[in-house]
Amino acid sequence: MRTTLHFSALFILILQMVIPLSATGNGREITENDAIKIAVEYLEQLDIKTENSTIEAKKLNTPVNDCLYDPTVHAEARKKLEGRTYWYIYFEPVPENPKHIIMGGDICVFIDAETGEVIERIGPF
Repeated sequence: MRTTLHFSALFILILQMVIPLSATGNGREITENDAIKIAVEYLEQLDIKTENSTIEAKKLNTPVNDCLYDPTVHAEARKKLEGRTYWYIYFEPVPENPKHIIMGGDICVFIDAETGEVIERIGPF
């Protein structure tokens, strides 16, 4: 009995680590808001700040997008996106002073539209 209980608890713990909290098999697709939340939480875990960014989201099903437009760059990322419907979440940093320009810092996060899995991250550039 005790072994079964420990195994069950371990199994549940592993499931929680593998399946994102926002997509716990409730049978619905990931919404734009869900995808943005997943992307922000993912970046926060990497200690990447997003509060001073504009966020753009697009639902796509092609490996070519605004972030992966050059076929000679990021071939592995494009392979991961092939045959999938995903959310493309783009973070662009906004300068604190509107007279300043920020060069770089853009981030693209790709979220599976069915599972909520983070497929890939490109950037910060």
